[in-house]
Amino acid sequence: MTLVSVCIPSYNYAQYIGTCIDSVLDQTYQDWELVIVDNHSSDNTAEVVGSVRDPRIRFFENEQNLGLVRNWNRCVSIASGDYIAVLPADDAFLPRMLERSVAMLDDHPNLGFTYSSFHITDEQGRVVTTKRQWDEDRIMSGETAVRSNLVTGTFAIPPTVLMRRECYRAAGGYDETYRLIIDWVLYLRAALLFGAGYIAETLAVHRYQHPFSVSAQTFLRKPRLITNEELRLLGEILPRLPAGPDWHLFRRQAYRNLIDRHVLRTQGLLAHNDMEGFRSELAYAMMLDPSFPLRYRKMMALWFVSFLGPRFAKRLDSVERAFWASLRGP
Repeated sequence: MTLVSVCIPSYNYAQYIGTCIDSVLDQTYQDWELVIVDNHSSDNTAEVVGSVRDPRIRFFENEQNLGLVRNWNRCVSIASGDYIAVLPADDAFLPRMLERSVAMLDDHPNLGFTYSSFHITDEQGRVVTTKRQWDEDRIMSGETAVRSNLVTGTFAIPPTVLMRRECYRAAGGYDETYRLIIDWVLYLRAALLFGAGYIAETLAVHRYQHPFSVSAQTFLRKPRLITNEELRLLGEILPRLPAGPDWHLFRRQAYRNLIDRHVLRTQGLLAHNDMEGFRSELAYAMMLDPSFPLRYRKMMALWFVSFLGPRFAKRLDSVERAFWASLRGP
């Protein structure tokens, strides 16, 4: 039986899925099957997939759109491998992704999954930045993995992950009561049960917030949607961690960083001239954190200036950014 199943859930990603499939074909590790489940697309996804001839590829088309989360779970349910990788159709592997990940899971039978560093690219596939958590590989207990990722709000992203099937099942699969952070929910739950391994080598490419990403466009327009889900997840995970002497400090920092992420997303509304949305999301942040006006004086200034219109608010924002850039120097 094939050891590794690569699962590609797709919806209207014909322009990207060819590159995604090629990244699997180009793997240095070749003992895999590729399961592609199209979620009732209206584009030519089937034509693109059908043009690739390889007996290891199995293609399925849903008769109706199941929604993102149910489609991801269906993709995994069809797969037969002991190791599962869910590769979104707009992302891609780098050639050693499966080789390195399989080796770590084989060498450490108690690990539930591995994840790695990755490139972030723009819509055209140009590398914008590289996300690297550490400079060396790490094997982590569940508590260590969760603590090192919960505060920062960063963990694995799907194209970097290889997970044992038993871990996926024990963690409950992708939770269909969430919409936007289904991967983070699964990985934190799985880490608490099994532990996780980190690979410092860059093994995947993530196409970030492109116009065809329905989930990205959803939370970009209304950041509180993802913030609400993060709040719910913190409420679930924090009580499951041992209550050591620093637990209250850790908890406070986790919630503060959540507000920081919300503010960063809210600034995107300012950039898109959505003044009403910008003020609404800041009001939401103030409701969550009464100390917000003291911690975010710049944002409060932008709040008041936004009533004068986007030109004034964006001008104040750019002047403030230029000031701090001049202090940092070249």
